Amino acid sequence: PITRDVTGEEYYSTVYALQESPLEKGVIWAGANDGPVSVTRDAGRSLQRVTPPGIGPGGRVQTVESSPHRRGKAYVSILRYQLDDWQPYAFRTTDYGKSWTRITTGGNGIPADWPVRVVREDPSREGLLYAGTEFGLFISFDDGGQWQAFQQNLPVTPVTDLAVFRKDLSISTMGRGFWILDDLSALHQLALADAGAPAHLFQPRDAFRLRYNSFQGESGDPQHPQPGLTLHYSLAQDATAPVLLDILDGEGTVLRSFSSGTAADSGAAPPGGMRTGFGGGPAASRLSNRAGLHRFRWDYTVAGPVGSGARGGRGPWVAPGVYQVRLSVGEWKATQPLRLLIDPRLRADGITEAILTEQSRMSRSIRDLVSTGFATVTRLQTLRRRAAELAAGSTPAAAGAQRAGPKLAGVDARLVTAAGRYQTARLADQINFLYNTTLGADQPLGRDVYERFDELGGMLRELIAELNAIVTADLPSLKDVS
Repeated sequence: PITRDVTGEEYYSTVYALQESPLEKGVIWAGANDGPVSVTRDAGRSLQRVTPPGIGPGGRVQTVESSPHRRGKAYVSILRYQLDDWQPYAFRTTDYGKSWTRITTGGNGIPADWPVRVVREDPSREGLLYAGTEFGLFISFDDGGQWQAFQQNLPVTPVTDLAVFRKDLSISTMGRGFWILDDLSALHQLALADAGAPAHLFQPRDAFRLRYNSFQGESGDPQHPQPGLTLHYSLAQDATAPVLLDILDGEGTVLRSFSSGTAADSGAAPPGGMRTGFGGGPAASRLSNRAGLHRFRWDYTVAGPVGSGARGGRGPWVAPGVYQVRLSVGEWKATQPLRLLIDPRLRADGITEAILTEQSRMSRSIRDLVSTGFATVTRLQTLRRRAAELAAGSTPAAAGAQRAGPKLAGVDARLVTAAGRYQTARLADQINFLYNTTLGADQPLGRDVYERFDELGGMLRELIAELNAIVTADLPSLKDVS
């Protein structure tokens, strides 16, 4: 655009910021590096100068933002600290620039000497604004009427630009820093929360069920969130009753439960698969019972196998589909739907929801076999210890215990892998190995998985029957040992 300097001489400004309206084709907002703001409503055939008044000549229009919600609405951010003017200049118009409202007065949340570089409006909620200043990030829930710091763990550095993409906030900072605030869905729903309720459960956004390697090798490498779904809840005050969070299937059957009172049931993940490298996330933490807004990440898994040898207890992934999440605080309860979407890359490779549903079903069956196997190991070890104690005594049960000792050792040799390196895996570990092979990647299960499952299950049932027979014949006093 053509500009006049203080002497009245015309010159050409450099366009520094440019954005087309997402609602109206041909409506384009432009900002120059020396102050002018212009708009065209006819795809550039004519321009109108609509610079906000009252801020003096010069300054750089750092960003323009055309509202994704309302025609004629836009925001501009103007930097003047190069002119030793450190005030925050951000403006809003609702009439294509005919009039402007200053939304950073210096007294409504953003300090009077913190220049504003960028203002963006959330595409999912009108009036929810994010502002990047020379010294950090701010948020407004009332279209710029009031601002509050939204720094979180960002460094104190100029925020140079912002973008909301798929309900995540992308942030660039001076010095080529790049940050992402994952999942803004709770911010979109804050106005819906009942201020008089003891708690609120926010509806989760639809989530893609993705497997990826989130490992951060070096301290300077990008930090990626663990695979999973972020769930938000808030508490009006510190909860004295346990806070419970349940994951349910579409019919209301509980698949997974978490509590503020005990550690969550998800343990350490098994190592990644040799080909895929896909490992699970770390153990889920317990729920917070403190007042305020909380995030909890569910790793898409149901409860894992139980038993001291179950190697962390990580459970199978659920399949894509419709589920529910339920929050309970004492007598108060709330339920929200949630939907897991299939990874589109899997669909492109021919993997369907039906394949993943069957994989999940079979993995749960093998998980239960793992639990039975390690429960049998625990029982066997207890029986061997108690039998040795009886055999060393002089009670009538000593003779039976002496007979049982070698028999129990024989069962142990087939069920439990011996200590030391390069030992042949015995039945309990063979079952656990089969279980882990079904968790490493999203794929159809081969016939060998089903055949091996039947074979190992049969072998375990035989050992359990043999163990029961030993107890009945030689250790009747220990029949209730589990």
